[in-house]
Amino acid sequence: MQTKEFYTIGYIRRVIGLKGEMGIKLDVDDPNRYNGIKKLELEKDGQHSVINLVQAKVRNGELVIRTATITTPETAKKLVGSTVVLPLEQLPDIGDKRFYFHEVPGFKVIDNVHGDLGVVKEVMERIMQPVLVIKQGFTEILIPLLPDTILKVDRERKELHVQSPPGLVDIYLEKNDEEE
Repeated sequence: MQTKEFYTIGYIRRVIGLKGEMGIKLDVDDPNRYNGIKKLELEKDGQHSVINLVQAKVRNGELVIRTATITTPETAKKLVGSTVVLPLEQLPDIGDKRFYFHEVPGFKVIDNVHGDLGVVKEVMERIMQPVLVIKQGFTEILIPLLPDTILKVDRERKELHVQSPPGLVDIYLEKNDEEE
């Protein structure tokens, strides 16, 4: 299995009750999207398996699932710790002003004032807001992902058009000029 074909939605955290129900700790932006899902894919100890669901309900931020084949706590316990994944093609389209964090590394970043800033190295998740890490030569430029930062996501050209906070990029560019 190639992990690039899948995205992670969480992991099986615990067994619930006596009928083999399991609780999935979700790591997604909208847990309610997974209410009523019919099939999940699991990864554990290098093994990949598909499970069909009889029930999937979000309760207290956790996805509670039940299958027809797993009917005891003992059987369910064997799956605790499994990573829950879905095929990338199941990700919903989120438009041209938002992106999934996993999809933008390698995208060119174009600022509306400074032009080409470099290439996205990663998106760091921080408590206050995520931060775009851009690699320009030997310099890393960090731009917080505020509500108005992303102007356009061009997936065909692999470009992010941004409006960085005033003065922020100047600090990195001045530092870069001093090093030369």
